[in-house]
Amino acid sequence: MKNINIVVAVALATSIASPSSYGADNQLAAVSLQTDVEEVAKPTPVIAPIAKAARHLRAGLVIHDSDLVFEGGSPSAVATLKELITGKEIKRTIYAGTIIPLAELGMPTVIKRNAIITIEFVRGPLVITTDGRALDPGAVGDTVRVMNLNSKITLSAVVVGANKVVTR
Repeated sequence: MKNINIVVAVALATSIASPSSYGADNQLAAVSLQTDVEEVAKPTPVIAPIAKAARHLRAGLVIHDSDLVFEGGSPSAVATLKELITGKEIKRTIYAGTIIPLAELGMPTVIKRNAIITIEFVRGPLVITTDGRALDPGAVGDTVRVMNLNSKITLSAVVVGANKVVTR
């Protein structure tokens, strides 16, 4: 509780006859009141945590806990942000102390460009497997272009694992 002094000005009229009689006879008195007022709790601003690079992070690197430094935010918000960022791959180089933008993160690449990969063709119970070359890099779930090494035909396929794609 906080004490607040309130000053109230009160006009004391000695004669109530007519408005013209308000003059020298009227007096102004100041009355000081002291009251206890509860302070209104000010809302604390919500500050979201910021993730910064603890060291230089090169493009293509998969982020680990040791690569991150957090500023601000509640412990639960920091834990959520850490879970969101760790395990992702950086698209461009980020220097130490720089904020890590979420737009620069993606799923880890499991197929590198020009890598020799396994291509599977699946149709019902039939599965045909052959070797191929990745023409694009890709993460699990991405559609990439691949070339069948035997026939030299270019296909579109979905990445399902490390150096493995499936086409239908």
